[in-house]
Amino acid sequence: MLRRDRKPDAITYNVVINACVRAGDRARAALWLKRMKEVQVTPDAISFSTLIHACGKDGDVDGAEGWLSQMLDEGIPANVVCYNTVVNACARAGDAARAEFWLQKMDDAGLPPNLSTHNAVINACAKAGDMVHAEQRLNSLEKAGLVPDVVSYTTVMHGFARAGDMEKTETLLTRMRAAGVEPNTICFNAMIDACAKTGDIERAAWWLEQMREKNVEMNASSYNTMINASAKAGKPADADSWLRKMVTAGLEANVRSYTAVIEGWAKAGMANKADEAFKEMIGRGIQPTVVTFTSLAKPLARKGDYKKVEALLDQMSSYGLQPNEYFLCGLMNAYSNAQPQQCQRAEASFRKEYAKGHIRPDEFVLGALGRAVGQDRCKELCAELGLHTVSVKRKNLGQGNGRPRMPREN
Repeated sequence: MLRRDRKPDAITYNVVINACVRAGDRARAALWLKRMKEVQVTPDAISFSTLIHACGKDGDVDGAEGWLSQMLDEGIPANVVCYNTVVNACARAGDAARAEFWLQKMDDAGLPPNLSTHNAVINACAKAGDMVHAEQRLNSLEKAGLVPDVVSYTTVMHGFARAGDMEKTETLLTRMRAAGVEPNTICFNAMIDACAKTGDIERAAWWLEQMREKNVEMNASSYNTMINASAKAGKPADADSWLRKMVTAGLEANVRSYTAVIEGWAKAGMANKADEAFKEMIGRGIQPTVVTFTSLAKPLARKGDYKKVEALLDQMSSYGLQPNEYFLCGLMNAYSNAQPQQCQRAEASFRKEYAKGHIRPDEFVLGALGRAVGQDRCKELCAELGLHTVSVKRKNLGQGNGRPRMPREN
């Protein structure tokens, strides 16, 4: 039992602050730090670092920065871990300027940033799309007396891959291997992704084969990139073939794998093939998404087969899914392309889905509605439902060639 004349010290308060943080209550933890000061107990590095780490873990950049600033203002030296936590939080937010600011503050405090700190700043630059700066940071590591590791190279490779710069990505992979750093699965996937983004599927396939030859583990992402690239290039049979290879390799295909194949067949207007892939996916116990159903609806909508699109809508509901704007656009296009046009069904379906509150009609949806019910009736409906008609462009209301345009999801 504690003596009544014994007052809680910093250690005691730190235990309470840590307990609050572990319980997910940062506000209460901050309150206990405030109480420390009120009773003349001086917070120490552990008091502040606990809150800094909690904010960093939660992605609260402002909070992490605020506690570190307060810590320094009160004359309590911060360690490398505290600075790294803030730099990493800035990096995850893609704020390269703030990440570099704290890296410089760390250096000014006599704490040379380590490789982890530099990698975080490189990541921030790459996330912000500033690949020139990211590459400069990578090149400056040796000047700082540090040796780039697989994370350093992979981060920059991923940035160039996202930008579709195949040449830069390949150059980095070659440089990495020359430096004695063995590329891992993530590196090769970045390379495959870069090739796929430029439409060079053959080169992407070559790099996938390189992974196999060098015994680098291939994962679902490796194959999904090939499946998606083939589908987007209008080669659904190749996309389906990569799916088969993926399964043969002992990897588990997921909803992304099948949806890409379905999208490929749908894009080619082969609704039967898309439906076969969908049934296979369901047979494997894979839960479809709204994107899956939207892809299935595309070729049916083009043909005006509104009954099958309506059936997809019902099936979607059975999975607990709500149609989004893309699917509703397809449904309206199906009514518009039907012979004869289904004006009344289009209006009824639009009203029903809009009334549920999960649809925010954009120019594409309203354009498809206009094609189905006519421009004048579309404007009347918009006025009745309080929708802004400013976004309803004439070219989307059947004033051009009358062909439906379905927006594509990223």
